[in-house]
Amino acid sequence: MENETKTEQKPKTELDLLLEKNERMQDALLDLKNTISRMIGEGRLPNDDETRQWLEGIDSKLENESADRDVLLFNHGSMTTVVPPATERYQPDLNVRYQELSSTINETYASADRKCWLERIQQAGL
Repeated sequence: MENETKTEQKPKTELDLLLEKNERMQDALLDLKNTISRMIGEGRLPNDDETRQWLEGIDSKLENESADRDVLLFNHGSMTTVVPPATERYQPDLNVRYQELSSTINETYASADRKCWLERIQQAGL
């Protein structure tokens, strides 16, 4: 009876783990930004240039994490509208995308996806 209610879960891929880490980082940065903003509002931190620099640094880091996420999602096979620009840490990779799609869906779909993206990239002159 207990086995009937449990669903079989596939092991997480490296990309799944990277996406989870990215999400945790973004959540932590947003929490930090909210805490600093609240402390400014409560008068526990000054609303000065140094504090604003901290907030700007957090915003910059959030933008970087968001860009990383776009590349990871593309490589994971989840994003299908544009090839995201490479970031400092990650690059769009059709081989990784193919491997992910062939292991999660099937090789026929992964091959068609790769062919589609290769045509798009060639048309764009990349």
